[in-house]
Amino acid sequence: MAKVKYNKPSIYTVGEVSLIGGMNDVPDNLMEEFLAHPHVKLKIKSGLIVIEGKKEVRTANPNDGKGDQEVGDTTPTVNLDGKKVGEILEALPTVTDLAVLEGLLSHSSAKVQTAALARIEELNAETGDQE
Repeated sequence: MAKVKYNKPSIYTVGEVSLIGGMNDVPDNLMEEFLAHPHVKLKIKSGLIVIEGKKEVRTANPNDGKGDQEVGDTTPTVNLDGKKVGEILEALPTVTDLAVLEGLLSHSSAKVQTAALARIEELNAETGDQE
């Protein structure tokens, strides 16, 4: 069993795998298909899904084994709290975290809501799936 943490207080289902907010056990035989799903890849990249025990390693020369070092999570985070509407609209094209985008759907600015919805649709089109 693989340990998978879902950092959202809801249920997320892909194929035969359903995650609830918090730590989940996923059978090893389902992990490969789960990890191959494009939305799962986006959620891992954004930190919404964390695979327990997964380490990022950078190698200076992959053939010599020297230079391996654990670098931790290198995923950039987007903090739009307290930003002005113009700053949010400027940052939106780089946001890939669906949770952040979904949160912006309730923003007080209609322009931000429209732009966030357009970005969600763009990401869904890139992955070829609807969530």
